[in-house]
Amino acid sequence: MKIRYELLPNIDESELNYQRLIVHLRFFVDRLLGNHVEDEVENSFDRVMAEHMAQRYVAAFTCAQHVITYVAKQTQRQVNDNEKIYLTMHL
Repeated sequence: MKIRYELLPNIDESELNYQRLIVHLRFFVDRLLGNHVEDEVENSFDRVMAEHMAQRYVAAFTCAQHVITYVAKQTQRQVNDNEKIYLTMHL
């Protein structure tokens, strides 16, 4: 998994933080596959927040972008800025 190699190479799978991350990833995929992701509407707050996250949390945002690219390719669905922010925060 890209997350493990990029951000968490030494994470213990029995730790609570790991379990929480897995739950957040499942929610992310469930929203995407269940069509619960809102259509991309021009939202300046999401855009500004995504830019802030990209600058402030470079490693997490880059990893989130890799995960999103993979998931979008596999599911043929687009992921909006709101979901990028969500994923970055939880990474």
